[in-house]
Amino acid sequence: MRLYSASVFITNFSYCENQYFERLTGPEKIMRLYNPYFLESYHYLTKGATTKRVKKDKIKIFIDSGAFTAFTKGTKVDLDAYIRYCHDNEDIIELISLLDEINPKDVNKAVETTLANMAEMERQGLKGILPTFHMGEPEWVLKYYAEKYPYISLGGMVGISVKQLMMWLDRMWSKYLTHEDGTPKIKVHGFGITSLPAMLRYPWYSVDSSTWVQWSAAGMILLPGRGVQLNVSNRSSFRKMKGQHLTTVAPRQQKILEEEIRATGGDPDRLAQYYYSRWAFNIYAFPRFLEMREGGHQTFKKSPGLFDEDYTDDDVNGDATDYDRLDTGLLTKAGTLQSGAAFSGRGIHQQ
Repeated sequence: MRLYSASVFITNFSYCENQYFERLTGPEKIMRLYNPYFLESYHYLTKGATTKRVKKDKIKIFIDSGAFTAFTKGTKVDLDAYIRYCHDNEDIIELISLLDEINPKDVNKAVETTLANMAEMERQGLKGILPTFHMGEPEWVLKYYAEKYPYISLGGMVGISVKQLMMWLDRMWSKYLTHEDGTPKIKVHGFGITSLPAMLRYPWYSVDSSTWVQWSAAGMILLPGRGVQLNVSNRSSFRKMKGQHLTTVAPRQQKILEEEIRATGGDPDRLAQYYYSRWAFNIYAFPRFLEMREGGHQTFKKSPGLFDEDYTDDDVNGDATDYDRLDTGLLTKAGTLQSGAAFSGRGIHQQ
């Protein structure tokens, strides 16, 4: 499974002529350069020096259309401008997200506009376009995408509890995306998969996440071997709570955790003091977490009787449950990730 680190360049964590990269230690620089997959939103690529940073680093990105970000801001993405940007910057683009229409009040009209956008993007010669099927859209759309395209994405899953999300994903994977033996029919990308259990449960070809920077800002790191998050910042409010921070656990446990951090390539003192050291650690730790678990399941087996009852929209609406987060004191099982598609690195308060 490929994990696309999202919002690296909008966060200004490129490596060429970058002040934060230059402040890193040798091991931290190696961690920053570990993952070669990046996703950036068109909404932010057109602002400031973000595109220039990508070009300086001479890498290719998965470009998200920014449709969800525009929707949350009450604006629209201009289709022709998006197509033009993709053509003008094809040297830095690996994959292109279809510009989808988001209209919760009229889903059928949204689907019609999205399909028209796909036809126009193809007509104008763009390659590597990934159509996105959203939770709540008619299932014939997913069936159509799965039959026509070799690589698609699933989206619209932000804010759904893990339990309800898995009910929906179980159905989509079983009914449309896998063969009888559980192997995937096509490549599938997961937008906004905010649950590590959901990430590992299905044979995704790729997913994206900006959690590396979100957790860093909150003063946390992921220990990839254990699969747990750890509060380390010397400005964290958890320093006042016994057993909730690296410095407030029993001395023997602290020594074990610090040794594990060093073995991963980090420095406990720097992780406590510098958010950009946590950036480097986490941008390495998340893809490493997946690699250590062989990228999640390579197949998805249908559950007996999974669809014995009718499936309705009510099945994906419900309160969050204890599936969402499992607290174990100091070490919190890493249950949630943040979607990169709607994330802006600006204005984050660093602990």
